[in-house]
Amino acid sequence: MTYQGTRELLGRPFEVIYASEDTSQDDFEAFRADMPWPVLPYGDPRIAHLKQVHKVYGHLYSRPSVEALDRTHYAYPCSLIP
Repeated sequence: MTYQGTRELLGRPFEVIYASEDTSQDDFEAFRADMPWPVLPYGDPRIAHLKQVHKVYGHLYSRPSVEALDRTHYAYPCSLIP
């Protein structure tokens, strides 16, 4: 299912926002080129803040993380996301 199709299927507003840990602007641009969702700019300081607040640990070779936040920034366990 597509990103937009999933948004329509859920029937409630949600957004996916990509927060990159790419090591170069070129890598960032190449990876982001195929994404339909918004992204935080390369090197944005909010990325480090989000990682700290939501205890996301990893490095270049780790698997991506997914966090589901509501408007109050409450993080829902991903096992509860349908």
